[in-house]
Amino acid sequence: MNNNEEKNNNQGIFYAVIGVATLVVTIVGATFAFFSATTNSPVNAVSTNSATVSLGFTPDATGIKDALIPIDETLDRFPSVVGTSLSNCKDDNDNNICSVYQFTISNPSTTASQRIYVTLTPNVNEFGNLHYAVFKGNDTQIKATQDQYDVTATPVTTVSNATSHIIGTEGDLVVGNTPFGANSTSPITLSPLEQVLAPSSSVTYTIVLWIHEIKNDTPLVNGGDQTGVDSGKNFAATINVTTAGGGSGVTGVLAVQANNNNG
Repeated sequence: MNNNEEKNNNQGIFYAVIGVATLVVTIVGATFAFFSATTNSPVNAVSTNSATVSLGFTPDATGIKDALIPIDETLDRFPSVVGTSLSNCKDDNDNNICSVYQFTISNPSTTASQRIYVTLTPNVNEFGNLHYAVFKGNDTQIKATQDQYDVTATPVTTVSNATSHIIGTEGDLVVGNTPFGANSTSPITLSPLEQVLAPSSSVTYTIVLWIHEIKNDTPLVNGGDQTGVDSGKNFAATINVTTAGGGSGVTGVLAVQANNNNG
């Protein structure tokens, strides 16, 4: 082999090596480019949001009365004198013996049902013997029943599942005679009012408040004369309605006060 042939062979090997190296770099570069290739969509191109859950709340405080005096809710006439008119919740001497607060919860959605939860939270409770009861329906519907405002009756059994409304008809007692507890401001979950509101539906409830009269043979709450326990006292509470899915709840406020000379 002469020098020219050897030189040509060496150049061929050199170019072959360069060619292979270039091919390898090209392949590796392409591989890196494949795995590192990135792109991006416009900012916030992929997004979602939750629906705004809302409820309607319509209060009716026309039946609220102040200057209450104690009353025995077991008296036969009590269910027939309770109500929201000016002439209701009066004894024979024209004294105020109870307060009535009515509220309607509505589901404004035309497509979605909403499960609701109702809580009654006393913000101010200076009474020793303030009681309450809750009826389903409005004043007219309650008075149309045989028991009317009988707060001592047995409450209806309620059932609330994923699709149904509360069991019971308008006028039924759903929370029976219940004491708030002396000076208690603990939130009260009104579990019988939990239910599913169908789209575009509503439900009305009526709360009755009165000062339970302590008999001579019954120990007085906090001891002493009932006048000192329940006279000139004040009560204010918030009704809060929330949904299972969150969202902003709705509230209503009720307030009563006692006569300074009850006993």
